[in-house]
Amino acid sequence: MTDGPTTVQLGVYIKSLSAISEKTMDYSVDMYLRQYWTDERLKFQPESNQTKNKVIKLQDGTWDKIWVPDLFLRNEKVGDFHIVSTPNRLLRIYSSGKVWYAIRLTATLSCQMRLDSFPFDSQTCPLMMESFGYSTSDIKFEWLDSPIRMEQQEMPPFKLIKHSLVDCSANYSTGSYPCLQLDFHLHRVGGFYMLQFFIPTALLVMLSWVAFWLNVDAVTPRMSIGMIMVLTITRCNELLLLPKVSYIKAIDIWLLICLLFTCGALLESAMVTCICDNDHLKAKVNPILQFHKMARTHRHLMSEKRKAERIDYIARILFPLCFIIVNIIYWTVYFVKR
Repeated sequence: MTDGPTTVQLGVYIKSLSAISEKTMDYSVDMYLRQYWTDERLKFQPESNQTKNKVIKLQDGTWDKIWVPDLFLRNEKVGDFHIVSTPNRLLRIYSSGKVWYAIRLTATLSCQMRLDSFPFDSQTCPLMMESFGYSTSDIKFEWLDSPIRMEQQEMPPFKLIKHSLVDCSANYSTGSYPCLQLDFHLHRVGGFYMLQFFIPTALLVMLSWVAFWLNVDAVTPRMSIGMIMVLTITRCNELLLLPKVSYIKAIDIWLLICLLFTCGALLESAMVTCICDNDHLKAKVNPILQFHKMARTHRHLMSEKRKAERIDYIARILFPLCFIIVNIIYWTVYFVKR
């Protein structure tokens, strides 16, 4: 080894990004990890006039005799090397002492996500490469000239916007250790949630307004519609298996909006039903009022019925208008401005 820290140049070829999960806060990557450094002890004199001998490719079983950096993935949960049909790694030694080391691996890496704007969020998932036992006085990590190469990625429900390179060197009780970090900037594509959650729940809210168009005496249909809509929206959160976090997400606000509108429709139906039923009850339990004041009672009942119908008429206009206004505010905050 040379005096001072050994410079190890790193590069990554990403074959695929997959299994991005907001529930487990992780993602999977299949990649080729490439390392390039100089070891003065490995210099050799090539045979004259034979340029092919300037590079030696080591065979399986001889790699353990060569020093390689003890690089590991700092945010790794699970990792596997590829060994089909032979171990997928390559080690070449140049006559100048330079060493080229490449290995293919698949790893599940942690990605701490912030889901305030879920499902309109953007996330940054890191790939952190650090030396396990050599401090910065022994090893220095640098990026290759073209450090990152990627195949075209299809990873619904996310879209890869860009990647960035960061120095993540950290100080521990045993010293400072070199680390390089590759950040994947991901943008969630909300088409799935739009089709499977937002549109269905909005339609459920609109269906709850059907009660406003039914006869005020239709107690059972009005109350049944309201109860079914409330219970259905309440179950939506569990059916979609949304991530459980301690703070409010954008999708929780939408669910609360829909729940408030359906509960409001149910309460309106209950109020209208109560107005009509009370007056019918008075007329039935008071026979004297039935006999002596039939005409006035009839006028009173008709007046109360018209009052209930007026409430329904106002609700037919007020509920859709308020829902439209709330939608404009919601989609402006979470969708247009993201």
